[in-house]
Amino acid sequence: MFNLKNLSKVALFPFLIGVGFAQENQDLEKIINFFSVQGQIIANAKDDIYVNSKGLPYFKVGFPVAIYRGTYVENPLTHTKSFVIIGETGKGYIYQSFPTNSLVKVTQNQGVKVGDIVRLDVGKICFEGSDFVFQKLSQTLPVVKTKDIHSCRWSIEETNQGFKILLNQQEVYFVQKSLPGYAFTSNPALDLKDLKIFANPYLLETYREIPTAIDSGYIVDNKIPFVAVGFPEKVVVYQKVGDSLKKITEFPTPAGILVGLQLVKINGQGYIIGNMFTIDAQPAAFIAKLVGTNAVIVAQNIPYYLAVLNKNAPEKTFIAQRFSEGSFGDVYSVQFNNDVAVLGKKLNMPAGFRADSAVMTDDNTLAFIDSSGTLRIYKGDLQKGFKHIVDIEGDFGKSYVYINIPDVMGTNTLTKFFFNPRPQPITLFGFKGFVVVKNIPEQLVPILGSKFVKYKKGKLYFVAKNREGYYQSKPILGAVFEDAVDGFTISPDGTPYLITGKRNPILFQTEGDLYKLQFRYY
Repeated sequence: MFNLKNLSKVALFPFLIGVGFAQENQDLEKIINFFSVQGQIIANAKDDIYVNSKGLPYFKVGFPVAIYRGTYVENPLTHTKSFVIIGETGKGYIYQSFPTNSLVKVTQNQGVKVGDIVRLDVGKICFEGSDFVFQKLSQTLPVVKTKDIHSCRWSIEETNQGFKILLNQQEVYFVQKSLPGYAFTSNPALDLKDLKIFANPYLLETYREIPTAIDSGYIVDNKIPFVAVGFPEKVVVYQKVGDSLKKITEFPTPAGILVGLQLVKINGQGYIIGNMFTIDAQPAAFIAKLVGTNAVIVAQNIPYYLAVLNKNAPEKTFIAQRFSEGSFGDVYSVQFNNDVAVLGKKLNMPAGFRADSAVMTDDNTLAFIDSSGTLRIYKGDLQKGFKHIVDIEGDFGKSYVYINIPDVMGTNTLTKFFFNPRPQPITLFGFKGFVVVKNIPEQLVPILGSKFVKYKKGKLYFVAKNREGYYQSKPILGAVFEDAVDGFTISPDGTPYLITGKRNPILFQTEGDLYKLQFRYY
């Protein structure tokens, strides 16, 4: 397993701020309630086993508890009575837990009696997350902000999708964020044009070759996300463990060069779809599945570019596209059962459609990057066709992922065909849209009679509808990646990952990086 390291290969803005409104306060109240809940000793079962009036979900087996004596005290000025704690009478842990009550094993008994108060034994709580949430929680809970949350028995970790409460580094409770985004915003009426989005990257891994593809998904169960990183001749599969990735397997690809990768579930079975190209620029896709920690290829040398456009509807959006003489062609539906792929009927797709950079959302929005670098957005479905909505020009796409197309006249001239990183559907701060990659090229570098592709930097853009319903493109600030972004994906739990490629044509060196991202707004 490898841990997150602070980013050293991108330029970061020094501040990343998350702020929140009413829905957020409800989320934080759930955290506060978890740590503030209290029960009462209602019986002595036997020896040092006592019955607590509260049970699941707040008092689970193994939770440490403290027991207090309380009484009502009258204020001599107002003559009102309030309940106050006057002392601790014991410590212990939850021995058994039920929906209506729990059993406490008392390990330190200083006179525990029926009527005493039972609370979680908290002490300090380590917190990792945004400054705003920390400030809110610190008004009620004994939170300490740290990057080493494992130094505390209890800790809270803010993630893209919610808040993890951990006991001894193990997640015991989760609070889902109410907002459909990655961080809190201060104003629900905020317009997209006023929004500044920042990416906070963390370097996970450095490779000695350029990665060509990345994707993520649930391929074993619906609990643990997997991330796969593809290279020209192999695929590395990771399992998400906390905020880290643990490598579980690596397997060689069939003959050819890998240019695309997807992790999907079809008919309940997880698969890895790989798109290969032979030395003579012909597609040769494969489909593999995990058996234990081993990848088994169940189909290969499929002469099409394969893609699942919507992972939430894989059986309905599995397609195959022809590729010949350096261009994409006709598109067909695919039926996949019992590890066998069968080509279906021809589909009526928009002009310029490319399966390598296409995605569909649950509301039947189709987006893809065409060969000119334009993001094209449509509405419709695969059966009835699509209606054009808008084109967003931005010279998007391109990467270090390409193949050489031989000249049809039989000369030694080769034309480079570039594959685009796939746009990713996302909801950021209440705005639904797509994250799109843009790589800025340098001039082709002539070395020893050949020309090498070289990029200056890779950037991310957020394309979404504003309050008036019009699509708008905004750069995601905070980080500029060296050379090129070769792929971007968002895992099922909402964690964004990104791969980059770097090339030094003078020294004939190549390498790549794998990052985890966190989005914030300012």
